[in-house]
Amino acid sequence: MRTHADPADLAAPLLGGQPGRHRAPGGARWSLRTATAALLLLGLTCVLGVLKTGSCLARGFELPTAANRMCASPVANAVLGASFPAAPGRARGDLAGFSPVTWWFVQLAQSTAGPDSAAVIMSFVLLINVLAIAAAGVALLVLARSRAWTAAAFASPVILFSLGQSFDAVGIACALWGVVLLRAWGPGPRSAIGAGALLGFAGIVNPLGFVVLLGLLLHLMTARRSSDGLVAAGSAIIVVGVVTLFDGRIVGRFAAWYADSVDRGTLASLLSYQAGIDTRVLGAVFTGAWLVALAAASALFLRRAARTGEPVGVAAPIAALLAISLLTMPAAPVQNALWLVPFAALCVHRLWVQVGWMLAEAALFAAVSLGDSGTLDSAKGLSPMWVAIFTLLRIAALLAVLMCAWAAAEAPAGSAAGSGAGDDGGNRATSPEDPAAAPAAHEVAPAAQDGALGFGPEPATGPAGERAEAQAARSE
Repeated sequence: MRTHADPADLAAPLLGGQPGRHRAPGGARWSLRTATAALLLLGLTCVLGVLKTGSCLARGFELPTAANRMCASPVANAVLGASFPAAPGRARGDLAGFSPVTWWFVQLAQSTAGPDSAAVIMSFVLLINVLAIAAAGVALLVLARSRAWTAAAFASPVILFSLGQSFDAVGIACALWGVVLLRAWGPGPRSAIGAGALLGFAGIVNPLGFVVLLGLLLHLMTARRSSDGLVAAGSAIIVVGVVTLFDGRIVGRFAAWYADSVDRGTLASLLSYQAGIDTRVLGAVFTGAWLVALAAASALFLRRAARTGEPVGVAAPIAALLAISLLTMPAAPVQNALWLVPFAALCVHRLWVQVGWMLAEAALFAAVSLGDSGTLDSAKGLSPMWVAIFTLLRIAALLAVLMCAWAAAEAPAGSAAGSGAGDDGGNRATSPEDPAAAPAAHEVAPAAQDGALGFGPEPATGPAGERAEAQAARSE
């Protein structure tokens, strides 16, 4: 019998171990105590984010002092009528190029509180962000109620640094609850119309909401739930059409964004350092590359579904599409990275990948803030070289996240990589049009914990469920 610990065994958990090694072997329902602890962790992260912005609430959001304290915000700049300093690869963040939701809020806040009440307006922005993050956290617990990896999302510094930057948290909450409304099992309401409306509004907040809708439609179309997919897509189109009629400046707003689309954290921002580069052409090229990459990835997922007869998953394909977006879009600030956090927690179960990505996002946010300070005052802040180095680190971390998400999406249903990745490997039985494919209530689901996202077979309960839990615990 071995009496000493093998260094390889000690290091294996830190390196991620086998696929699904860190998957929680919990029961069919998320325990109240575990859910409460997870929400407390999320609350602590939000408190730290509010405290980070608190110094600007007390001392003002004017640059460069706000950049030195790392609490400068595009929304605060819009309220103050300011913009970020002009520098290669840095979008100035003019209000005309903002999303409709941000523009509406700033106009309403200025007409109500006045342009000199930046601290009051930003307090409301923080409050809305915190409430939206809380709603998104509850939705994530509903989708992954038998998983322990939600801590990777709730403790992410991306949440901490994104508070007060935009209203993307509202869009993410809408997107997650839209996914909840399209579950096939579990308690709660079901509404393809409501899901489409929420996802359409999420797309208005940020185009990444439409990327989430795309990933969800890939699943629904290959899981023989085409009617739900068509209803959800139609509902999203109606919402976008109504908003377009309500705000006729959307076309002009897109043109303003196109003129200043390249921002920190992307390959486009690195190329913009070259003298003589036209950022408008660069933004157009990378926008086209982003759309082509999404189309190519979607085609590969559909090809795999046709080859294997298994439907496209949910969490892992969406995470892969979002990671591709962050790598190819001309702008990918920290609020864009926030969209990837919940879906990566559901499928990227490599500890070193999660930690490395968190550190890379935190380092890039600090570098961008201090880079703005250095642009305004060369004696302070960071030089562009350091911003470029941290951008490369962030790109490498996103590539690792993309590889893990893609591997989880390609894993066969029922495998450790597929089921342990928080994905929906057992989606073969999700279609209400094929009730014969669903397992009986006393049978154990073919993929361990496939029902965690609510799209796979419902987890077994009773003695059979207890036997499955014990078997999963022994395998861990």
